[in-house]
Amino acid sequence: MGRGGIVHAPAESAVLVLGPPRRGKSTSVVIPSVLTAPGAVVSTSTKPDVLMATAPARSRYGTVWAFDPTGQADLPDGVRRLRWSPLDAAGDWGAAKRIAAAMVGASPAAKGTRHESHWTSRASALLGPLLYAAASVRLQMRDVVGWV
Repeated sequence: MGRGGIVHAPAESAVLVLGPPRRGKSTSVVIPSVLTAPGAVVSTSTKPDVLMATAPARSRYGTVWAFDPTGQADLPDGVRRLRWSPLDAAGDWGAAKRIAAAMVGASPAAKGTRHESHWTSRASALLGPLLYAAASVRLQMRDVVGWV
């Protein structure tokens, strides 16, 4: 908040709000900023409070989307569920291998372990064919998880 009211970042800029838990980041900064933003907003949170507080007002300006990869979130009325699966891009062998390497590389599971490169290589070698197989017959990630 500025001295004269709410201050917004310029278009196509980002704002990061950091602070300890329960210090008012959402209620004092994020929610008012989302509600009064003059244009489109991309807001992220690990909790539903920002979406619940802002969706009704923001939906007057256009579609409100919520990224819900599991399809299990309780969304307010009028909010459209946005989902994405790595299988959408794993329909060819090379892409499936790249996606597997990226997924394994993003996981902290093997970080700092003995023989880390061996285990990440083995995990990628296992995951790539599974992604490709699932994508080839239009299965879902839950099927891949079941195979593992």
